[in-house]
Amino acid sequence: NKGSLNNCYSAGFVPDSLEGIMQTATDIAMTFKAQGGQGLSLSKIRPKGSLINNTFQSDGIVPFMEIFNTVTDSISQGGSRKGALMMSLDINHPEIETFMKIKSDHNKITKANLSVEIDDDFMQRVEAGDSEANRIFNILCEQACKHAEPGVLFTNKLRNYNLMEYVDSYQIETCNPCGEQPLLPYEACNLGSINLGRCVVEEDGILSIDYDKLTEIVHKAVHFLDNVIDVNHYPLPAIDEMTRKTRKIGLGVMGFADLLLKLGVPYNSVEAERVAEEVMSLIQSEGTKASVELALERGTFPAWEDSVFAEKYEIRNATITTIAPTGTISIIGERNGYRPLLHIACFRYFHI
Repeated sequence: NKGSLNNCYSAGFVPDSLEGIMQTATDIAMTFKAQGGQGLSLSKIRPKGSLINNTFQSDGIVPFMEIFNTVTDSISQGGSRKGALMMSLDINHPEIETFMKIKSDHNKITKANLSVEIDDDFMQRVEAGDSEANRIFNILCEQACKHAEPGVLFTNKLRNYNLMEYVDSYQIETCNPCGEQPLLPYEACNLGSINLGRCVVEEDGILSIDYDKLTEIVHKAVHFLDNVIDVNHYPLPAIDEMTRKTRKIGLGVMGFADLLLKLGVPYNSVEAERVAEEVMSLIQSEGTKASVELALERGTFPAWEDSVFAEKYEIRNATITTIAPTGTISIIGERNGYRPLLHIACFRYFHI
C-alpha cells in the first residue's frame, strides 16, 4: 500500500546551493524507497574552483555526484534491488570533461547512469570543425566506446517538443533514468506497452494486423493508465501535485519483432518501417481520441489552459505515447505463464 505504481521520475535541475543539493538527495531517497528511479541534471551546479560568497572555492560537481551515488546504493526497493539514477550535465559546463571521464575508474559512480546534454549549437560547431568542440566530442565518443558511458540527451529535441512550453514553470530540464520520458521537474512516468505479437488475425491462411483489436486495446489502455494516476501513492507531495497537473501517460509497444516474424516481414526492411509507422500512427491517433473522450467525461488535465492543446481541443492527458524498455515486464509476463495483451510498467500490482 505504500509503494508507487510509477517507476521513474525526474528531479529536474539540482539547485546550486548546499541546501538544495541535500534536499535533492533526500527527495531521491524517498523516491527509491517507493520503488522508483530518478533522473536529475547537474548543469546548474557551479564548477570546481568557483567562488562561494567571494571567499571559498567550490569543490564542483564530483562530491555531489558521489553523494547521489551513495544514496542510490544505500536505499533498496522493497528489500531487493537498488534504485535507478541518471545524472546529466550540459556539454558546455566547465567540468564536462571530468564528468565524461569519471567512469574510467570503474570504482567510481557505480550506481548511476550518466548522460551529456547536447544542444544543436554544439553539434553545429562539431560539424564546422571547431577544434574545442571536436576535442570534447571525441572524448565523449571514446568514453562511450570503452565504458558504454556517457549517453547523450539532445536537448533541443528534448525541450522543444514540450506541450507545456508556454509557462516557465513547466520547462523540461532532463528525463527519467532510461531516457525515454522527458519530464518536468517532479513529474512521474506512467507507462504501459501493447503486446503487438498478439495483435494478429488469420484469414484464409494469411496473417495480418488486427487493427480492430489494436484499437480496442489502445482505448482500454488509455483509460487504465489514466486511472493509475488517481489511485497511485506518490513518494513526495511535489510529485503528486505535478503529475496530477499534467496527467501524462506513456502508451508504447513491445513484441514488434514478433509481429514482423508472423507477418513474414524482415526486420531490416523498408516494409518493416512502413509497418512501424502504420502501427504507431494508429496508436497515437486512437490514443488521442481516447483521451479526448475521457476529457468529455472527466475533464481536462488541470494545466490544460497552459498547454498547446488550449488552442485546439480538450484532452485528458498532456502526453499519450512513449516507447519504453520492456525487457523486465516481458520476462515477468512469460515466467508467470501468461502472455498479456498489455503490459503495465507497474507490473507488481496489475496484470491485464
